[in-house]
Amino acid sequence: MSLLTALPSQDKNVTLHRLSGYLLPIRRHVQNDPWCGIPELTNENGAYCHDSCATQAWSASTILDFLEDVHKLVKA
Repeated sequence: MSLLTALPSQDKNVTLHRLSGYLLPIRRHVQNDPWCGIPELTNENGAYCHDSCATQAWSASTILDFLEDVHKLVKA
């Protein structure tokens, strides 16, 4: 689902602020992770999952898709 259709009635600045907030835990994780990546899986509240890979390309690509949608929202 596109961010443009998911949040059409909100003020764009409020939406962008919220979306930036969603990225903060991911940013902190990448900055502190020895692999500088995002894990495949986590447990509740982002807790470490023993059955997960430490970094996973599709996890990073999901964030890139999210950022592309945010970029489109900014340009709209």
